[in-house]
Amino acid sequence: MARVKRRKPYRKRCRYCKTNRDVIPIVYAQKIDEELLQKEQEGELKIGAAFVGADLPMWYCKNCGNEFI
Repeated sequence: MARVKRRKPYRKRCRYCKTNRDVIPIVYAQKIDEELLQKEQEGELKIGAAFVGADLPMWYCKNCGNEFI
């Protein structure tokens, strides 16, 4: 049986840290439920504002605090 290569979830690379190890997505949502709060406390994502725009950052580096598109 052939092995299947599984790709890791895509994460952008921080331009200051030069790594994607500590980069998490920023989630913009109107309604924030318990599941989103739980994931934010676990460090899997960051909750952004209630509105979405084209120029808002989509990624957050936990290491240096940089937010980027």
